[in-house]
Amino acid sequence: MDHSDSIASAYKEHWPDIVLLNCWPHLAGNLPKKKTLLTDVERYEGILKSQFYYLHKAHNASHFLVLSTLITKNWLSLGENVVVSWFKEEYLSATWKLWYYTASRSPGVTPNQNAIGSHNRDIKRVVDPNLYASTKVVMNLIPKPITPYAEGPVPIECARKAHILTENGNFWPLINRQRSKVTAILFNIRAVMIGGKAVNPTPIDADRTQMYVDSRKGRQNQEDGAEQVEQHYLTLHLVQLRSDESFEHNWSWSEKEVLTIRRKMLCDCKGFYETGWICAHILATLAINDEFTPPLAAEIVTRSKTTRPSTKNAGGETKSGQYSVPKLIEKLTSSPGSVIEWYVLIRRESLGGSGAKNFTGVIRPWEEGDEKYFWVVGFDHGAAPDAELDIEELAEILNYTYPEKYDFIQ
Repeated sequence: MDHSDSIASAYKEHWPDIVLLNCWPHLAGNLPKKKTLLTDVERYEGILKSQFYYLHKAHNASHFLVLSTLITKNWLSLGENVVVSWFKEEYLSATWKLWYYTASRSPGVTPNQNAIGSHNRDIKRVVDPNLYASTKVVMNLIPKPITPYAEGPVPIECARKAHILTENGNFWPLINRQRSKVTAILFNIRAVMIGGKAVNPTPIDADRTQMYVDSRKGRQNQEDGAEQVEQHYLTLHLVQLRSDESFEHNWSWSEKEVLTIRRKMLCDCKGFYETGWICAHILATLAINDEFTPPLAAEIVTRSKTTRPSTKNAGGETKSGQYSVPKLIEKLTSSPGSVIEWYVLIRRESLGGSGAKNFTGVIRPWEEGDEKYFWVVGFDHGAAPDAELDIEELAEILNYTYPEKYDFIQ
């Protein structure tokens, strides 16, 4: 909810044990308005803004306390006493301090009410486009409660990242010595991940592990200041192993599997709290525990490149604009039939074995399989076998065709 003492009091009067999440987007929008409280307004962009965002990334209540202590101590050292007093009263008080993304302790519930407004419109549109009623009335018409998670295919990027996270140096098991049992697994964040695109990839070691685990328990390194917050306390994520329940995946990601994951594991990353059940760290944990087959992730990494033009012809690819890959994926997601009968160029091996060459093909109607869209490209005169493309592959083909000045519609 928005920051409103009167509304919060009304809620608590009816439900004394209610947990109120402070809407982070509204908080972030209000921050620039408080620059006038600073003794030096230049410090907002240079220091305070990034440190506000560090606090939003806190992984639990104790972690939030450690980060907020280090950061407010830094502001006081700069002479920003007025800002600290305002911040403590407005955003560190018992009622309004729950604005970091894991604050609900319930995956699928985040401190962001922007999605609720959009969700309410969608509920009404699906239930009855002509129904002019409050969301409360509409919700009472729905036969069963809406859950904080949704079934669906795992995004390709999620599987790719999980595959990399299983490499040595990117994960660190935490072992309960008394029980001789792994109780949690730590993972590198993308910014320091080995095997990814990190500028400074860093293997997880005992020192990093200890500092991070201590911070989750409310303890900090006494020598640390705000400058060490990101490096020492925000470069790892932790997946808790909460039960020994067996997990068998049949590649459909059914509701049964979703609920098993929610009982079995808990990750402290933003992705897990937004989806309510899945993230790259969860997939990597399943792989490490032999409950998810790592080669599948490797195949997904490779598959997106199977029909991509070779590097010597990729120089003309469009990086921005309506024919960039991200824009094309948005277009294909919202209008899968909009490219039917378009002509495209695909570089692949010819049937005669004469090497790679460009083939012209026509996009045929799409079909659905394994909860995903696939488009078929048929080639002129059977010059090559038909190609079945997923959404990312087709976007890359369209992205390749456009700068070659080849007409999509002929």
